[in-house]
Amino acid sequence: MARRGNGEGSIYKDQKRNRWIAQYTIQQSDGKSKRKTIYGATRAEVRDKLTKILNDINRNGLVDDNKITLEEWIIIWLEEYKRLALKRTSIDNYYRYFNTHIKNSSLGKTPLKKVNAAQLQRYINEKSQNGRADGTGGLSRNSVKHIFNVIYGAMEQAIKNNMIKAYNPCKAVTLPKRDKREILYFTPEQANQFLESVKESKYYPLYALELVTGLRLGEIIALRWENVNLEEKQIKVKLNAAIVSKEEQPDEGVIHSEVILQSPKTLKSVRTLYIEEPIITMLRDLRKKQIMLNMELGDSYIDSGFVFTNDYGKMMHPRSVQDHFKRSVKKAGLPNLHFHCLRHTAATIMLYNGVDIKTVQEVLGHEEIQTTLDIYAHVMESTKQEAQKTLYSAISVRDNSDLIVNNTGLNNNKN
Repeated sequence: MARRGNGEGSIYKDQKRNRWIAQYTIQQSDGKSKRKTIYGATRAEVRDKLTKILNDINRNGLVDDNKITLEEWIIIWLEEYKRLALKRTSIDNYYRYFNTHIKNSSLGKTPLKKVNAAQLQRYINEKSQNGRADGTGGLSRNSVKHIFNVIYGAMEQAIKNNMIKAYNPCKAVTLPKRDKREILYFTPEQANQFLESVKESKYYPLYALELVTGLRLGEIIALRWENVNLEEKQIKVKLNAAIVSKEEQPDEGVIHSEVILQSPKTLKSVRTLYIEEPIITMLRDLRKKQIMLNMELGDSYIDSGFVFTNDYGKMMHPRSVQDHFKRSVKKAGLPNLHFHCLRHTAATIMLYNGVDIKTVQEVLGHEEIQTTLDIYAHVMESTKQEAQKTLYSAISVRDNSDLIVNNTGLNNNKN
């Protein structure tokens, strides 16, 4: 078969092994050409792989995969393969972990082809023990896992592109054991104390709804009236508000952010929840107040359609809610918790009151039930103990202490 120039490829079938093969030629930085091969079960499979690779070559110019470093490849992977496939928040998180921990590190400067399992294991261990950017110790297991996922995904794509051997060295790495998470939440008494302390605040309806639904902060902020059916006693979770970095940041060294609306975190996060009185009455009153404000302020008020708004009708900013919550718990003399603890409070109260774990998963919108089990393991242990106590009310267990003593021969007094 004739050799072709850079950016050209050929496809043919290997009859002996019953597989399809695609080949293409690249020019390396030393001026020499290199023939590369792709395999697949069908012609369509190798054609798609070849088209993707050749498009990358034509778009980016040829990158010498003998010299490209891990950090250079991760940037290409994020921009060319992930940016359009992931939500803005996910891309932001990938870049945050990359910029903080991988970029300019010795691992990041390593040629992609030379990255090996032993080096990756040392890197992961170091991050676990001394990885904090401020030098105060190791990263949490969750943070280490996020960093690892960036590297793992980039290496997987490199395999698909025939840039490294068909084995991902990340698969040989052992991650640190799972952290024991301490879940913070209000007791029912504390939750009621908190609501009482903020009853005159414009944030009261938001906090009240949060405690009876367990919505994520972004979900409750993004709730729109069109997704609230007070007659059917339903709210539909369809959107999530998220803070992301602006794509254009003209002021060097200054972080610019914005709030965007996107689909909820997981497929199961798109869900229907149910509300009862007095939440229904509270929401009706809230809508009436918004309509009155719109009439009073005229053009100064924007009827944005969101359930929870600022004084001018715009969607509340997540940080405004978080800041108000932090000030409010301090003023109420309650533990210094963060807003997400209200979600934990709702879940914990449900579990303590006998709601099954599957239903709690559905209410919270967790994709996997294991997530719910992992987070609320402490509650499950307590409810398990309470559940076993109920057996004692149903089963009559006789106290045989006298019989046991007699059988041991310790009570042999003869009358």
